[in-house]
Amino acid sequence: MSTKPIDFQITIPRTYETSRVEHNIKAANDNKMMIIASNFKNEVEISKRKVNISENAGGVKIEKEKNNRAKDERKKDKKNQEIYESNDDKKVNMSNKKTSHIDIRV
Repeated sequence: MSTKPIDFQITIPRTYETSRVEHNIKAANDNKMMIIASNFKNEVEISKRKVNISENAGGVKIEKEKNNRAKDERKKDKKNQEIYESNDDKKVNMSNKKTSHIDIRV
């Protein structure tokens, strides 16, 4: 089969047109992949920020709990000390009562 110059006039532009269409399709796919990758990267950054914010909030909460526990312990220590001191006062008063009353048997 022989090719005539007229055949080249038809096939060469079609080849150029198909290569251009294929290039456009490939470029569109590349752009879509870049957009998807960019969106994924943004989602990862947002989730990292959320985790960091939650960790910071948890740290503050833990410190508040520690402070509350420390305050509770101080209150308990203060109450225990007051109870201990009142018990000492009662013992002193009781010991005074015991010494003031003498029971003698003959």
